[in-house]
Amino acid sequence: MRLPTLRVAEMHAARNLPTYAYFFTYCSPAAKGMLGACHALELPFVFGTIDAPLQEHFAGTGAAVRALSDTMMRAWSSFAATGAPEGASREWPRFDVERRMTRVFDVATRTEMAPHDEERAVWEGIL
Repeated sequence: MRLPTLRVAEMHAARNLPTYAYFFTYCSPAAKGMLGACHALELPFVFGTIDAPLQEHFAGTGAAVRALSDTMMRAWSSFAATGAPEGASREWPRFDVERRMTRVFDVATRTEMAPHDEERAVWEGIL
């Protein structure tokens, strides 16, 4: 999933259009953490449904989970309203092919330059 997403971001940014990338790395507590940051886990965080029935098993509970959800809801709401996520600039700079700045959402949300770039480079030319 990550490589096609990066390709689209690269094409979008190459047209000098505002482009922002994110990587959700928070691990689900379900199955004793074996699911990791599985597909669709970010949805209860983005839509603020972490308190929905049974979500505590999938998304977890506590202050850190609520803070992550609040951070993501602010970013997505800002993006929908303005075309740029909250914190765009220093905290969440635009994505470009040279630096590949990416917002990493986890218990400690941060911005990284080209996360997992070694893996991306291995697949370059194959996919």
